[in-house]
Amino acid sequence: MSDSNDDWNIGIPDAEDPELFGPSVPKQRSTVDSDVAMEGDLQVGGGIEMDGKFKGTLRCGEVLTVGPNGETAGDIEAVNVIVGGLLEGSLLARKRLEIRAGGSFFGELVVQPEVLVLAERSEFARERPKASAASRKVVEMPIAAKKSPPQPKQSPRKPSKKE
Repeated sequence: MSDSNDDWNIGIPDAEDPELFGPSVPKQRSTVDSDVAMEGDLQVGGGIEMDGKFKGTLRCGEVLTVGPNGETAGDIEAVNVIVGGLLEGSLLARKRLEIRAGGSFFGELVVQPEVLVLAERSEFARERPKASAASRKVVEMPIAAKKSPPQPKQSPRKPSKKE
C-alpha cells in the first residue's frame, strides 16, 4: 500500500497490537490494492486489508481492514473488523468492530461484537441514506438584466411649417 494512505490511521492503535487483539494476529496480512476489483467467495485464514473493491462472501480468520479507498459489500465475517472506507451488507465481527473517521458501515450486524468503536465523522446505519432533494437542488443565481448602452441625447425635433 502506498505511503499516502497510511495517514488515515495516525493516532489509532494498530490492529496487530497484542494488547488489544491478542498474540494470535499474524504479522503479515494479505492486501487487495485500490486498483483491484473482485467478486465471489473469499476465505482468508489470517488478516486482509481491502483497499480495492470486493462484492460477495468474505470469511476472514483474523483482522479485516477496509482501507480508506476500499469498498466491500456482501456477507462478511471476521474476528476483528476495521472500517476506513465503505462496508455494506451483513456483518459478523466476533470481537471488535471499529469504524474510523471517514469510514461507513451500512447494513446488519449479525451479532453485537464485544467492542464497538465509532469515531467522529464515521457512519453507522442500517441503510445508506438517500440523497435528499434539497442536496441535489441546483441553485440558480440571479443574473442582472443587461442594460442597453446609453444613447446620445437627441434634441426634441421642432415641427416644420410644412407639417
